[in-house]
Amino acid sequence: MITGTWSVKNSGLLALLILMALPGVGLAQPAISALSFTPAAINTSAGPAGVTMNFSLTDSSAGISYFETAFADPFGGFGPRASKSFSPASGSITDSVALSFPRFSTSGTWNVAYVFLQDTAGNTLFLDSNGLAAAGFTTALSVSSTADTTPPNITAFTLTPATIDTTAASAGVTVNFTLTDDLAGVNFFQVVLVSPSGNASQTATKSFTPNTTVTDSVALTFPRLSEAGTWTVSAVFVSDAAGNTLVLGTPDLQARGFPTTLAVTSTSDTTAPTLTAFGFTPTSINVTGFPATVTMNYQVTDDLSGATTVQAVFLSPSGATTQTASDTFAAATSKTGTATATFPKGSENGTWTVNLVFLSDAAGNSVNLATADVIALGFPTQLVVTNAAGDTTPPVIAPTVNPAPNSFSWNTTV
Repeated sequence: MITGTWSVKNSGLLALLILMALPGVGLAQPAISALSFTPAAINTSAGPAGVTMNFSLTDSSAGISYFETAFADPFGGFGPRASKSFSPASGSITDSVALSFPRFSTSGTWNVAYVFLQDTAGNTLFLDSNGLAAAGFTTALSVSSTADTTPPNITAFTLTPATIDTTAASAGVTVNFTLTDDLAGVNFFQVVLVSPSGNASQTATKSFTPNTTVTDSVALTFPRLSEAGTWTVSAVFVSDAAGNTLVLGTPDLQARGFPTTLAVTSTSDTTAPTLTAFGFTPTSINVTGFPATVTMNYQVTDDLSGATTVQAVFLSPSGATTQTASDTFAAATSKTGTATATFPKGSENGTWTVNLVFLSDAAGNSVNLATADVIALGFPTQLVVTNAAGDTTPPVIAPTVNPAPNSFSWNTTV
């Protein structure tokens, strides 16, 4: 391009030159010379249906680079969309894109929602449905479909086995079922069982490729020491690909002759863990200049579910401050371990006391051992903490008279 100083007296020509020099700005938009789609009517009752959009495009500037279109359903919601990029760009393009309408698409008249074009210079053309109709292009597509408004059904349902024992280990239950649906096809199943107290539940779900008949199963795992007694199938939920649902409660399942109970045998754990060994090292620490760590050593046992937590709380001489050593672990019927408590620099001076030891197990049983309980078990409870900086007793200053008259000195005793 020729560079230098240009002088243009005609303001209109100057504006035109500036417009042409700006990047992405051209003198003409891309244009649609032909637009049609085939077929003009589709039926999505049996499955998805395809529509081919044919088009011819022109551009007198930099060449077409992008095409996009979409259909809108009878209610104005956007439906299938398709786009195509062209490289290298061309000033004249005749091509097509394919659009797929899913099974059970809404019946009625769909319209081409818009067509969008862009060329390599950044010029664009956007025509909505009204703009396309005004340009003489056909926009209406007839869609026929059988509406699926019927929920799916469950024709078979069993629990295997009907009785389990979770005393020694976890136990599995298989839920077998057959589901049917008239049109869209079943695509989801869920079952929920609730414990006798209502405080626990077991849930299993499964998704499928939509099918008018599904025979399958889901597995439930009841953990060791699950609540003993009669568990109840509280709900079964089924849905199809059209969004129709079937929800059956316990009475609904019983009315259909399906089993709704599962007998669970288990030994209930009602006993808290036992502290069989306890101590801490060292038994005296100095926190004058630095923090100090105390290590709690313990051994606990539990009869069934297994201990999970040990915690010891140290109380300061004034009762104003505590420090805690705590350990949480996987459930174990016998556990030996350690935990630490860090006493900060300047902690309260004097004898600290283990005023609480807390134990709990996987079944939720727990026990709090007070200082007297720990002593009764023969375990130590006192920790000596030295903090010289914490000795706030003021020094005693006593005057001593010198032999020399009219003079005396100070004798300081700390």
